[in-house]
Amino acid sequence: MEEQFDERRASNYDRKIRLLAPGYETLHRMLNQLLSSLLPKKAHILVVGAGTGMDIVTCGTANPQWEFMAVEPSSEMFDLCRNNIASAGLDERVHFHCGYASELTGAARFDAAISIFVSHFIQQESDKLKFFSDIAARLRDGAYFIAADLHGDKSSDGFNLLLSGWRKFYASQNFGEQAVETAFSYIRQDISFIPESRLIRLLKESGFTEVYAFFRAFLFGGWICRKSL
Repeated sequence: MEEQFDERRASNYDRKIRLLAPGYETLHRMLNQLLSSLLPKKAHILVVGAGTGMDIVTCGTANPQWEFMAVEPSSEMFDLCRNNIASAGLDERVHFHCGYASELTGAARFDAAISIFVSHFIQQESDKLKFFSDIAARLRDGAYFIAADLHGDKSSDGFNLLLSGWRKFYASQNFGEQAVETAFSYIRQDISFIPESRLIRLLKESGFTEVYAFFRAFLFGGWICRKSL
């Protein structure tokens, strides 16, 4: 994953993702409300692929006794994450690891985990399975996991319909045709789309159950599930 974000792309990520992903901020508010309704006032949250720290800023601001572990493999994104969290006044409640969830040691101790727009960059299904399994292994039994990713069956009519609508949505924000083509060429090349049914099966094979969709926006989806007891 580290190669996905050089310094230039990392610094532009927050601005671009809000334009590219419909409902990006709403997604974060929704996941915060879900977790706030399910977790105790004191909870320890694992954030895998912490990016620029929006997950932690959103949830940490609303839940003043929650603590977080921010895991991010890109050194450029990691630095932005630390700066944004410090600017929000949350750094004393956040532990940081520049690397992967598989490198975290110790007993399973997290009450919940969040992974937003990460696994769709993982090309092989076996590696997606390992990614989700590594998260499950670090959660308490019954802990909640929220994942959001691009998904879909590329051979289906529905996929092409939603992709076309998404492209027009992006273009409507006064981007030139070349910028739109560059963005969607990257999506076609670098995103590993799988059908929602297969994504849910991977989550269940990783040790999660009770998988429910709570977010939809073109080809973006969000799911909440629990680690099996």
